Amino acid sequence: MNHPGVKLAIARYSRTAINKNASETQKPLLITSIHIDSGGLTSLPRLSFFPAATKLQASHNKITEILDNWNDKIEDVDLSDNQLTSFPEIGGVMLMSLNLSENALRNITIPRQLPHLMELNLSIQCEKQAAPTDSGGFCSVFSDSFSQSLFDNCPQLQSINISMTGITSLSCLERCDSLRQIICLKNPIENLQDVLPFLHDRLIYLDLSDCPVAKDRRLFEAVCAKCPDLSFFNSKRYTEQQVRFTGSKYLREQKRRDISSKDQARKS
Repeated sequence: MNHPGVKLAIARYSRTAINKNASETQKPLLITSIHIDSGGLTSLPRLSFFPAATKLQASHNKITEILDNWNDKIEDVDLSDNQLTSFPEIGGVMLMSLNLSENALRNITIPRQLPHLMELNLSIQCEKQAAPTDSGGFCSVFSDSFSQSLFDNCPQLQSINISMTGITSLSCLERCDSLRQIICLKNPIENLQDVLPFLHDRLIYLDLSDCPVAKDRRLFEAVCAKCPDLSFFNSKRYTEQQVRFTGSKYLREQKRRDISSKDQARKS
């Protein structure tokens, strides 16, 4: 109870509490949303102090590590803009949304089962990475086992943000066929083959703005062919008819190219 985060959460709760007569020991039991953002904290209080809490807002602090901090009711956790270097062990089986953007994560893997996680934000890690590569850029922050760990531990994941993580392809999402939304801005992805093989037909939202591959006009056509349910591409909305027409056009052109290539091969 002496942790500064507990005191901060109680103080902020007290300003808006409906039950003004609750004692200091009762207040943590009544808090359903823990607000300790911008508090200068270097660690988190035990979530077990707040058994009724379903939301944790702890962004804009100086937290470097979180180990074994559980609360089975927590559904929404925001730890953005901290100093985390590894995936935190936080929340519980009911966790649905996790924001880890603007940290210093590296060699990311999902260490445990998050069976209800639907939204994961891992964006903007490159700015806080310590060591650039020889080429002047930054290495991808994902471990080789990330794709498999995502598939194994996050079976319900619907949305992921991996903007500004230094990835050169979407291979880190290869196994995650549950995704409906992929946000992947400002990464050094250059070629169609770095995107298309890793998309699944359930996708409805894809944003690759400010990636080199976004300049290739064939990208939209190819994505329409691969993802017939697509509704948003690079922040623009498209109708079902537009997607179907564009996808069909791409497949026809692809078929013609294949036939032409076979004819040339026979002639040679």
